[in-house]
Amino acid sequence: MRVILSLESAIKNLNVEVLIFQLDLASPQLKTLGILEPIICQTRPEEFVPGIKQVWAEIFNAKSLLYWHSQQVEIPQLQPVVIVQP
Repeated sequence: MRVILSLESAIKNLNVEVLIFQLDLASPQLKTLGILEPIICQTRPEEFVPGIKQVWAEIFNAKSLLYWHSQQVEIPQLQPVVIVQP
């Protein structure tokens, strides 16, 4: 709950109504264009909390898992980060 309150406060400071959550990888060797889909949601907690969960779930969808396998990458090697765009 504390994390959600911190996120809510940070998001309010952006002063926008819509956010884009984009998952990216810290590893420059893996190209994720077209693999990890962005999630667009409103800034209300009941919208952005599921949005964050959904963007993290992108790592485990069928398309992503097939790509990681084809690149011989284990999930712990991915080093994912979430980019938040207003």
